[in-house]
Amino acid sequence: FSQAVTKTIDASSASMEKQREALGDQSQQLEEMVKDTSTHLQEMTDGFSKVVKETIDNSHDSMEEQREALQNFTGQIEDVIRSTSQEIERVFRERADHITQLATQLATNLDSALETQLTRSIESLGSQLTSLSSQFVQDYTPLTNRLRDVVRMADRLRR
Repeated sequence: FSQAVTKTIDASSASMEKQREALGDQSQQLEEMVKDTSTHLQEMTDGFSKVVKETIDNSHDSMEEQREALQNFTGQIEDVIRSTSQEIERVFRERADHITQLATQLATNLDSALETQLTRSIESLGSQLTSLSSQFVQDYTPLTNRLRDVVRMADRLRR
């Protein structure tokens, strides 16, 4: 029984460890993606700043137009950052929910395995007790009958 429970616990622990490693890998991938996005955004921002400076130097009239473009681009960058942040939160929530589900399933499986083993043990003990009781009756019935005969003989002798 304890070996079965130990095996179940070991298998569950191994499964949880694999899930933890998978989550770690996904977290690392997500972190790399955010770093790449940040670098890409920085490169885009640096390039855009250069274009703005050249435009200001070349034409004062187009400055207002470039300012509006910069505002739009900043809004887009904010949207990308907001969207990326929301996606990161969503992925983390999904992973946390998944881990919670795995832990719940593990607990349910362990509970079920323990219940099954306990039921088997109780049934086995009941069967063994029945067998022992039956053997006791078989072994002591003749002795009881003889003891009754001895008591009857003693009663006859007293009379």
